[in-house]
Amino acid sequence: MNRYRVVLCGAPKSWWASIIISMEANSVFFISEITQPDTLKEVVMQIQPAVLLWNLSGMEHLSLIEEINHQCPFTFIVVMVPEDGDFDLMKLVQAGIRGCLPLSLLPQHMVKAVELIMVTGITCLPRLKADFFNPKSQFSDNGLTEREKEVLALIKNNYSNRQIALSLCISESTVKTHLSNAFKKIGVRNRNEALTLMMAGTNHL
Repeated sequence: MNRYRVVLCGAPKSWWASIIISMEANSVFFISEITQPDTLKEVVMQIQPAVLLWNLSGMEHLSLIEEINHQCPFTFIVVMVPEDGDFDLMKLVQAGIRGCLPLSLLPQHMVKAVELIMVTGITCLPRLKADFFNPKSQFSDNGLTEREKEVLALIKNNYSNRQIALSLCISESTVKTHLSNAFKKIGVRNRNEALTLMMAGTNHL
């Protein structure tokens, strides 16, 4: 079985020791390089890893995440963040991350989460305490109408536009209008991004 190349970034080699041990014990991954943000782009462009696992200290490297995601679309960017940090989840998702994991995870659980992201292709955003991410991302601060909240709650339950229309006794075109308005207010572009935000537990619907 092919093993996935992994680049580690954002902490000295000594800090990564336990995660490296867990990854080497897993037949899915092997470590190609440990680097820092100032050389990250060149390393990723050269190696083209399957996974970039990044110990992210803040939002100052958001543009670098976007650039790497644009130039290396087949590299899955997974960030590790402190629970007491100030992070805007939606901006990270829009920049192109495929996972956001708390540093409090045990190394073996961290590796399993990365494996889940790679094997299934899903975006991994564990449910964390309500104030973990920047409160500006929370739905309660975005002026949603009650009807817009109802529509969002139904797409959270995987309702189609037709099912939403039947459930609320409105037309499908009205559903589309409510969704369009709601997406603008919560800062997402489509249904998938809205679902990602809601699954992360950052709303108060």
